[in-house]
Amino acid sequence: MVDGSDWSIDIVAIVRKYSLQNAVEYNGSGQPGSVLGRILGERTDLRKNAKELKKLVETEVDAANKLASEEGIDAARKVLEESNPEALNRQKQIRRTGLKELPNAKKGEVVLRFAPNPNGPLTLAMLEELLSILSMLIYMTEK
Repeated sequence: MVDGSDWSIDIVAIVRKYSLQNAVEYNGSGQPGSVLGRILGERTDLRKNAKELKKLVETEVDAANKLASEEGIDAARKVLEESNPEALNRQKQIRRTGLKELPNAKKGEVVLRFAPNPNGPLTLAMLEELLSILSMLIYMTEK
């Protein structure tokens, strides 16, 4: 598909695996950005070389898309199955909804959380909200 002489064999193999996987998953319309994201998510050590790696990824994605369009998705699937059969059963990430469970929360008891501040620590501007929460807690414990 591409001469990866500037890259180690294992990096070229990873790029090919994700390029073929992406082409199979999206019917020959694989996207280099998606493949690069998967690679950099798996191999954080390659992030410093992302610009150079992008060229290899683009070449491999083009080759995988070409294989899928000229010989069919089944041909790309067969190449992927021969080299990386585990890549055919890609686990999609499960997005967590809501807040994560509190480790020391007891079922049936009231647990309040203070909304996170996008700029970091709490500020004086949040004092009103914090005071209303505290007064509500004091009112609830007095009953």
